[in-house]
Amino acid sequence: MERTLLVEIVSPDANLYKGEATAVIVTTKLGEMGIYPLHIPLVAELAPGVIRIKHGDDLAAMEVFSVYGGYVQVAEDHMLVLADQAVDVKNIDAVKVEADIKSAEARVKALPEDALEDRASLAHEIEWLRNCLAVANRHNN
Repeated sequence: MERTLLVEIVSPDANLYKGEATAVIVTTKLGEMGIYPLHIPLVAELAPGVIRIKHGDDLAAMEVFSVYGGYVQVAEDHMLVLADQAVDVKNIDAVKVEADIKSAEARVKALPEDALEDRASLAHEIEWLRNCLAVANRHNN
């Protein structure tokens, strides 16, 4: 029997995933990293990107999440992702996300120049939405 890794993905909004995997590819500030059972212990900061959870050699069964910020912790056969924002790619509606991006961009244009905090918040929202759209476009058929 193939050794597996227990993977948990948690965001402030929900426990998004808990299950076994043969490998996980995660986007960190240092680049993409492959995590396998019995991986050396580590803690790494997540970068905006993707988490791909593999189950054996069947790529069709791979589970994909868009993530934005947070940390990943690995110890032996357990991987914990504490994501600032995360969503299962199956739940991303690309048309809605594109409309949300346009709406957020319009709100930025309508803000006064000195509304720096609001501009920063909207810039964060736009970056998150663009990440979701990129992940959805790459992984949804």
